[in-house]
Amino acid sequence: MEKEKISVTPQMLRTAVKELQKRELFVKSKSLKDHIQRHYPVERDFKALEQELQEKLKYAVSVGLLAKHGDDQYFIPTLRQEANTVKTAISAFWEMYKNNNRLRNVRKKKADIKRSISRQKQRDHVSSSNTDETGSSEDLDFF
Repeated sequence: MEKEKISVTPQMLRTAVKELQKRELFVKSKSLKDHIQRHYPVERDFKALEQELQEKLKYAVSVGLLAKHGDDQYFIPTLRQEANTVKTAISAFWEMYKNNNRLRNVRKKKADIKRSISRQKQRDHVSSSNTDETGSSEDLDFF
């Protein structure tokens, strides 16, 4: 029987980093992924888990649950680092919301462009068929 899959949470990442920091000062995301796969019923698909992990790591760093060292290493921030964290959970939420809205707006603009092109094609088709029905412009002088 397959276990129910759960999504990775920032708190889950903090707990994992805390455990892994007992053995190493800075924890790489690969070590985090392996630890989470071993201890939690998460997504087994490598790419999906990797993407989810990167999103949650970015969020955890932005709200101060984790601190980032270098490109791909994380650690539990000290009390001083936590106190100096500028972003709060609310500002991080709004930043993520803004980024998602930008992505949605870009998709919407692309869809609107496609829609307007197809409408223009329909108008061109309708206008050309109207010209065909009336014959030529000489017939219009009759009326």
